[in-house]
Amino acid sequence: MGGWLSLPSAAMSLIELDGVEKRYGELRALKDVTLSIDEGRIGLLGPNGAGKSTLLRLVHGQVRPARGGTIGWPGLGHPRDVWELRRLVGWASPELQAAYVHPATVAECIGSGFTSSIGAVRALSQSERARVTELLRAFELEPLRSRPLTSLSYGQMRRTLVARALAPRPRVLLLDEPWEGLDPATAALVAERLRAARDAGTQLVCASHLGDRGVGLDHELALERGTIIRPAPGTAGGRDGAAAGPRGNSASEPRPGSSCRAR
Repeated sequence: MGGWLSLPSAAMSLIELDGVEKRYGELRALKDVTLSIDEGRIGLLGPNGAGKSTLLRLVHGQVRPARGGTIGWPGLGHPRDVWELRRLVGWASPELQAAYVHPATVAECIGSGFTSSIGAVRALSQSERARVTELLRAFELEPLRSRPLTSLSYGQMRRTLVARALAPRPRVLLLDEPWEGLDPATAALVAERLRAARDAGTQLVCASHLGDRGVGLDHELALERGTIIRPAPGTAGGRDGAAAGPRGNSASEPRPGSSCRAR
């Protein structure tokens, strides 16, 4: 995957971004973002257009930073290619929900999470089939196992895609607006399953303008116009107007056992 994965060998965080910028034509979606993410539940807050989704897409390997910036995954063993990365880093978002138009059942969709593909590209192993059944039950989708995705409600499809992202037991799970469009009962169920995933060892990184809905974030960062501007209110050690770091990004002290540093 080349130089865009390179980082100093001393870096041991799960994920590190150094001087990252991203443009879409004339639009600069991210500006000089330097960030280290370790263990914990991380929240990315900010209005639409702040750069939250672009940041998650970078971490998932969907897009590359502009020349000069680097992103790496030292705590994930420096994945050799994007497919190895996606076995370690799951992703669920409204964008994926809109794009997943492949004719598949609920069970097939969840199973596609093992290959990070749209639709099945190989037969599942016995252990993978058992994992699909486990997730169908956990997300209360068992009665819908054989239903085509096109027949699902918005909330049912969202549950299916979160289950799909969790299928390979990823080390990191990226969630883009996971609560958007969900009724309170569905949001509570998803939050409960995400807490269980975190307790089992999956790192959560959640971008939302609707709060954490009970997941219990350890650390929050606020973005505005592509820049990490401050720790969000309520973060341990954070406050509005916190002093900026050397790159214009601000840092706050994480809660014990977690770390997310904007340097």
